[in-house]
Amino acid sequence: MYKPYTNTRRPGGKPDYEPRFRVLVHNRHQHRWDELEDRIGLDQAQRFYDHVAQHPGEPAEGIRMNVLRGKAGKPDEEGFSRTVHWRVPGSAARLDYQYDAEYSGGGEGDEHAVVRVIAIAFSSH
Repeated sequence: MYKPYTNTRRPGGKPDYEPRFRVLVHNRHQHRWDELEDRIGLDQAQRFYDHVAQHPGEPAEGIRMNVLRGKAGKPDEEGFSRTVHWRVPGSAARLDYQYDAEYSGGGEGDEHAVVRVIAIAFSSH
């Protein structure tokens, strides 16, 4: 069975809170996730992770976020949000994600909240 998403770890180590959402990254972007800390800095990498692991549907203070329109914003699966575009302050880097607070499509079929990081880019559009 093909599994396009992999569980991620918080850059810099385990958080001091229990994440509400499981954070997954698409396999084609795993190498970019692995270099996230080096490319945007530990503080910004943790800020992204902490936000999506706790409150992916809410605005983040001081971060330019927008929900993509049209085909680019279409949810990958029913129940998922439209694509949220997160721009890293002071950098050309951007991360796109979708989330579902009641996802039950995993291997066990248990319901849990999931964030899928669907794109990571380190250069400008």
